[in-house]
Amino acid sequence: MPIPWLIVLAFFFARGFIKTGLGNRVAYAFVSAFRGSTLGLDYSLVFAEAFLAPATPSVSARAGGIFLPLVKSLCEACGSRTDDGTERKLDSWLMLTCFQTSVISSAMFLTGLLSLVLVPLVLYVIYPPEVKSSPDAPRLEKEKLATMGPMSKEEKIMGGTLLLTALQKAGSPYAPVKGGRHLYNAPSPSSSGRLF
Repeated sequence: MPIPWLIVLAFFFARGFIKTGLGNRVAYAFVSAFRGSTLGLDYSLVFAEAFLAPATPSVSARAGGIFLPLVKSLCEACGSRTDDGTERKLDSWLMLTCFQTSVISSAMFLTGLLSLVLVPLVLYVIYPPEVKSSPDAPRLEKEKLATMGPMSKEEKIMGGTLLLTALQKAGSPYAPVKGGRHLYNAPSPSSSGRLF
């Protein structure tokens, strides 16, 4: 498959994740699972972002469309805002870590996994947030998930399309289709095959 078509497909998936709300649902589910520490909050965001990276290969769409609003609302809920001098409580550290790790997950291979684990910890030591626990964040995200209700038809279609594309792409170099032809000529770094 030519590279321009992969880029176009990446933008279609990114738009679908944002428009259907499936990206927010996945991010909220990850964040609501952590247990109140600021470092745990950051790891939940990092791994949610890495989980969505193959589905939304555009770092701009993923970071700007899904994670920036989420991080901003979490920081404000914890009393950390950029406009009133409280950004060092949580905002600046969380934004810095999410920015650094989004770059890693955009080009992630096996070595990237180690970086995703180490970068938040290193930044926590050299650029620590003032707030060390965030007990309200999981509750807020659970409330947002409850407000969203069950998965909509559009979210299910988006998730199913993503799953089929990922499975098709993951098996394409090795699993021949009818007539002995492969689904794609070769895997690409921006494809969903990075998951497998």
